[in-house]
Amino acid sequence: MPEAQGDSLAVAYSRSPCFGMCPVFECRIYRSGYAVYKGINFVDHIGWYHATLASADIRDVIATADRIGYFSMREVYDEPRITDLPSVTTALAGKNGIRRVVNRYGGPRQLEELYQQLDILLEGARWRPLEKEPAGWDY
Repeated sequence: MPEAQGDSLAVAYSRSPCFGMCPVFECRIYRSGYAVYKGINFVDHIGWYHATLASADIRDVIATADRIGYFSMREVYDEPRITDLPSVTTALAGKNGIRRVVNRYGGPRQLEELYQQLDILLEGARWRPLEKEPAGWDY
């Protein structure tokens, strides 16, 4: 696992289930470009996969986060009285460490730009199957 080799997390991105057909997955992208993906439901890749992403693409994601004010956003956007909404969780490494934002309801519109950029990055990756869950999956 990259952590054991001195690599560190750059981006974590996940989507949670809803009562419908929402995509459910978790992904970790490390500074080296190594990425691990766990497809859970309603996605093209179900199970564990890995890929290598371009360092420039990772830098672009962090630059977008800087531009949209990600690192000063609240940690949680939610309205518990509203049900059947999936959440999107991101964690990005910035100058002051890792910032995590959970957006289930009412998050800033600018987050959609970040999600779209991450979705395009993941869709373009050449995912290869992993035989088992990697050690150190939590961040």
